[in-house]
Amino acid sequence: MPGLFYHTEEDVKDLEDFVERTLIAKAIDGALITPEDAPKAVRDLLPYTDLGIGSNNHWSFSISAGSNTLVDNKDLAGKKMVMIYGFALLSPEPAISTIEFYKGTAKLIDKVQVEGVLAGMGPLSSRGYLKNPIFWDKNDAVTIKAEGWKSSEAEKLVFYGKVAEKPGRTIGT
Repeated sequence: MPGLFYHTEEDVKDLEDFVERTLIAKAIDGALITPEDAPKAVRDLLPYTDLGIGSNNHWSFSISAGSNTLVDNKDLAGKKMVMIYGFALLSPEPAISTIEFYKGTAKLIDKVQVEGVLAGMGPLSSRGYLKNPIFWDKNDAVTIKAEGWKSSEAEKLVFYGKVAEKPGRTIGT
């Protein structure tokens, strides 16, 4: 069942381990990497490098009230695989109410209502983790949309994700 799950720090670590193991298995199976590459093939998701957001690997968006496209059909071009497993709302008063994840521009994978994470308390209260992490294969295109309930010129929305790619492409071998 899609949506969000409630978590502890241990749950988050288990989820990150699951994402890394899954990406390695899929990357080897899809001939993106070799088994020898596996220890160095998975890294954190970078906003500009991987999704084309902004110009400097900084998680910041301009949001208007209504539908907003955050990542517009970013082609992975056979070079990487991506999994997003969560997000953090870091703006003092977030303008986003929902996030939608697509393969290409038409295939909706999941839609999550994000305001509920703001009602929590403690160190994990601004974070939401997906029950089913979103996977984009090496020949997919990534589109992410957000529904804004108001406008914001500098919305701080961070996506937690991992990328599998051949070592040396972004990080050293």
